[in-house]
Amino acid sequence: MMRFSRSGPGCMPTPPRPLNTSSDTWWVKMLKPVRMCRVDCLVAQGRKGAVLDRLHREGLTQVDTIAEAELEETGMVRDQPLDRASEVSHLLSRFRGIKGVISRYHRTDSNFLDELLGVDKIEPKPVPRMGYGELKDRASSFLSQVEELVNSNAKKLADLKERKERISSRLDKLSPAAGLDVPLSHFHESHYLHSTIGLISRDSEQELEAQLKDRFQDEYASTSYVDGETKVNSYSVLKERSNVLQQVLKSNGFEELPVDGGSTFEETYFDLLSQVEEVEDVMAAAETQLKSAYEERYDELLILEELLSLEEERCNVFKRFGSTERVSYLRLWTPRRDCDATVIAVDEEANGCCYTEIDYDPEDAPTLLENHPLLRPFETFTRLYSPPRYNQMDPTLFTAPTLVLFFGYMLGDAVYGLIITLLSLMLKRKYGAYSRKVADFSFVLLCCGLSTMVFGVLSGSYLGDFLAEYVLKVETRNMFLVLIDPLYKSNAVLLLKVAVVVGVLQVILGNLLGILDKILQRDYLAALTENGSWLIMGSSVPLALYLDTTVAAITFAVGFLLLIKANGFMAFMELPGIIGRVVSYARLLALSLTTPAMGTAFNFLVALSFTIPVIGPVIAFFAFIGSHVMILFMNSLGSFVHSLRLHYVEFYGTFYGGGGVEFTPFIEKRKYTSRR
Repeated sequence: MMRFSRSGPGCMPTPPRPLNTSSDTWWVKMLKPVRMCRVDCLVAQGRKGAVLDRLHREGLTQVDTIAEAELEETGMVRDQPLDRASEVSHLLSRFRGIKGVISRYHRTDSNFLDELLGVDKIEPKPVPRMGYGELKDRASSFLSQVEELVNSNAKKLADLKERKERISSRLDKLSPAAGLDVPLSHFHESHYLHSTIGLISRDSEQELEAQLKDRFQDEYASTSYVDGETKVNSYSVLKERSNVLQQVLKSNGFEELPVDGGSTFEETYFDLLSQVEEVEDVMAAAETQLKSAYEERYDELLILEELLSLEEERCNVFKRFGSTERVSYLRLWTPRRDCDATVIAVDEEANGCCYTEIDYDPEDAPTLLENHPLLRPFETFTRLYSPPRYNQMDPTLFTAPTLVLFFGYMLGDAVYGLIITLLSLMLKRKYGAYSRKVADFSFVLLCCGLSTMVFGVLSGSYLGDFLAEYVLKVETRNMFLVLIDPLYKSNAVLLLKVAVVVGVLQVILGNLLGILDKILQRDYLAALTENGSWLIMGSSVPLALYLDTTVAAITFAVGFLLLIKANGFMAFMELPGIIGRVVSYARLLALSLTTPAMGTAFNFLVALSFTIPVIGPVIAFFAFIGSHVMILFMNSLGSFVHSLRLHYVEFYGTFYGGGGVEFTPFIEKRKYTSRR
């Protein structure tokens, strides 16, 4: 369904009529992503900036990119950024240059957990709305006061650091001869002689002397200078034979000392030390000025940088649009519930000089997930796999309860569940106000912790058999509320049967959802052949057990023919896969046995350690704490990973493909500021 809204040449805004948002039933809305509208707008060139500014503030729409083929078809050209875009980018680059210099003085109070969770405890500062002219004036004023100070001191520090490195390098080379009261000028090259001074190992000294005597006979001079344990040698030859000397010295590992300057080695060395001190004093003064700039102006810098970033985003978004000489062509995606508000905003900011075309039932819209608040934290796992396509079913409703149940079933220890629950409450209280992701994660953790507590109570697992064996002194199966002890006799076989039944039920549910999803998309043949075929073949099992094998065989053959219709020859490959899909749920049993078994084994070892004289209780205490922390960490991770695996591979594999593009609203993303 389309709706067109156009204002006349007088540019008087014309409010659009109310929308008939959707004929979808409540259960369809619950199973699918939010219903979207596509809004195509023609806006006068002079008003497009105001329109996008309003849309950016309200954040109700996603701005789409007009394809080149569509532009060619309509005779339009690619729109250009606003005229001020280059100016904004230049201001922003200058701010980021300043930030890059003084941000190294930034110190946070964040701890390891803050950094692990990626949480910045920042209180946004309310900032009044301002136009670009006012923002430009504030930014220019800031730069005039800060930029020269910061950049000049940064350049000074860079130059001084380079100078200090050069001086330090020369100091290192001169340090062996620091105590020699010998003028450096003695080793400057003269008209007839070439002289050098340096270090050579005692092992190579005799070999060097022998080679010099062999190459130069008596036409060279050598002198040794001893300063404590350091010995420095000098060598002189005729100038025309300097190359030969250098070759001989180099082959024996001779390290030449620098001799530029006219004073003695000792005076030169201490003069260089004083130069280093002077450089460090000047560097400290520059550092002080930069640190002062950080302390006084860094918060203001962050605010202005963020405002300029928002302005840059508004300026450059027009590159996604088409345009003619007089109008700009915008394509917006918005939820149906916000369609009226979006059209009104465009109409008002365009001062009525606009034309809108609305598609209420687009075929391929971006995906916006919006489940019940209790399910919303679990949308993360749907996105982690892949968002659903617009007309595809959202699996979050069916993922959340089974994910929590599988986790609790596999970990299944009341004390571990209590620890996870308390940890989730701590995370929520400490970080929930600063990070939506951490708040969602803490809720998922809370649900998993409660589930683990329930299954722990039902299986009698409290740190393995610690409560039953070492506190209450009773059999686990005789404890209050214990439904079944996984480690008692053949109970594991019963739990295996439960796991397989759960697998069968979830695979059946997946195929039922696949049928429903395809029916909603009016693809009835695919519903019958791709998903219905499995249910028909599956129904042959109870028919064979309780009715008639002939009827069962016919039923199976019909289902298999439908599967061949859907997948061709691959149907023969997929048929054995259904068995593996169901048997894969045996991992529920494996991990549900692992936790109590490991806990029981470590508790036994801890009990044995008490028999060690004197230090036994100390060893037992640390062994008990360490072993159960390890079990909690390893088995929690394993339970979570395997729960996801069962959903992503076994459950989603029956009906869900993903492949959607997530709705990304064009909205002001603020971190350091908030609208006043």
